Amino acid sequence: MTSVPLYFEQLDELPADASYVLGVATANNGGIIKAENLYADSVLGNKYYNNERVVEEYLPELLKANPGGLPMYKYLVGYDKPVYDRVKQSLLAHNCIDDFLNDGLRHTKPGYRESLQDISVAGIIKEAGFEVAYKRLIFLEPSEINLDQLKDYLCSILKTEKSPEAVLRNNSELKRLIRIYDFVKYHRKMSLATSSNSANT
Repeated sequence: MTSVPLYFEQLDELPADASYVLGVATANNGGIIKAENLYADSVLGNKYYNNERVVEEYLPELLKANPGGLPMYKYLVGYDKPVYDRVKQSLLAHNCIDDFLNDGLRHTKPGYRESLQDISVAGIIKEAGFEVAYKRLIFLEPSEINLDQLKDYLCSILKTEKSPEAVLRNNSELKRLIRIYDFVKYHRKMSLATSSNSANT
């Protein structure tokens, strides 16, 4: 039996005198998952990955080529097994928002913040300009980040004429901001879930 992927809008094009078996699969079922796929999904939530598979299969492999980390907290919420090796190392290396910055950015952060009149997502987008604000939003503290505003901004950046993965490719600063977004949004939920699981064991 030959398997040929088709979109629903193509069904009318099939010959009427043949028999078919219709199935449903995820977009990357059997394919190669790239780091950009996880970055896009952590914001857009449109890949419907199996969280357990991401944590146990994708992250350990992808972290080999991404030592600075990946957006992983979304997939760890509700994951109740121990994590090992590269995943554990990455979690231990990122305990606060400044851990996502390199030495140069940590040095720049205080002076840039002092120059701001409005220390917020909206304030930085207005001051820096929409196209490059992602390079400056990394200097906000968790309590200053409106997650809804930041998600709207990231979605707007990713949903251009290019695919989200194409926008992300070779854009290390946008990826840094998405890692921060993932950390701020999901880290506390992950910690609460872990504490709850520990209390019940």
